[in-house]
Amino acid sequence: MAKSFLNAAEIAEGLGGFQASGQWLPSEGGQGIEFFEWLEAKLVARLSHIPEWEEIGAVALGSWARGELSPRSDIDVLLVGDESKILSFVTKLTSEGVKLRYRVPEDIQDWTVGVEPFDVLAVLHGRALNESVAQDLEHQKIMIRKRGSRFLRTLMRAMGEERRERSRRYDSITNYLEPNLKYGPGGLRDLQQALYVHELSFQKFQDQVSHHSLEVFSKYRQFFLTIRRRLHLMGSGDSVSAGDQKELALWFGYTEVKSFMRDIQVGLSRVSFYADWMVNRARASKKYIDEVESVSLNKASDCFAALQSDPSRLVRVKCVLSLKIWFNKIQI
Repeated sequence: MAKSFLNAAEIAEGLGGFQASGQWLPSEGGQGIEFFEWLEAKLVARLSHIPEWEEIGAVALGSWARGELSPRSDIDVLLVGDESKILSFVTKLTSEGVKLRYRVPEDIQDWTVGVEPFDVLAVLHGRALNESVAQDLEHQKIMIRKRGSRFLRTLMRAMGEERRERSRRYDSITNYLEPNLKYGPGGLRDLQQALYVHELSFQKFQDQVSHHSLEVFSKYRQFFLTIRRRLHLMGSGDSVSAGDQKELALWFGYTEVKSFMRDIQVGLSRVSFYADWMVNRARASKKYIDEVESVSLNKASDCFAALQSDPSRLVRVKCVLSLKIWFNKIQI
């Protein structure tokens, strides 16, 4: 587990002000801010006091770029500035105990040369930390977007292999009892990959089912991120261990640990379900998607018949949404 870039006083400050809502409130009163903003300000302060900061051409990648930074997140950056300044910067930062996970482009004209598909995707979602590199970053993003379907197929293969490996690693009763919120099934990694798939294959997701799945992702992304950030402030990792569950449950306002853990498991299950659906739909042909969408579901028995004919993830999600709509009508 990575060491936090926060010092002991900042961790205490974070614990004191971090709320279950995802906000950070100052102890002396006043208006709260998003915890990510508070956390990023602390990190940037650690980096920017080094004189070379403005000359290294820093681009935030990964969780930092996505606004998902946690106290013990890896600090992923791309550095495209002067190499001698970069070396000096990294050396000074390391001597202060801050570990930076960085890379320098092989080709300054094309930052994706010699990197894996996931690293290309990271550049596409990168965020310039130095104003001097903002325009160059936008140019690189335009180049990546022009890659088209071939890049998407390569990325999907890499994503499939990575998902299968994680599934094997975390397919255990241990992970069920103490779920890993980042790498486990339905965790933040599955959720983010599904959002990437949705973005890159947007032409296959313009319907009501997609909107519903995005709502599920938005809800549980905030829930899981808040738990993860609190765990990190407590000195723990990404798994909700038995020793932390009671403290977390009380902090969230639950009266029973089992209710808190049930909500986590429901969330992981729902995210996993819709993440798999997004990946399957992105891989499906337009002809097959149209066939599924044309299936008429007017009552529950129609769902049973449709699933007997085709139990695929696409039909299952269509049935789930239909049942949700029918249930809401009954409630009204």
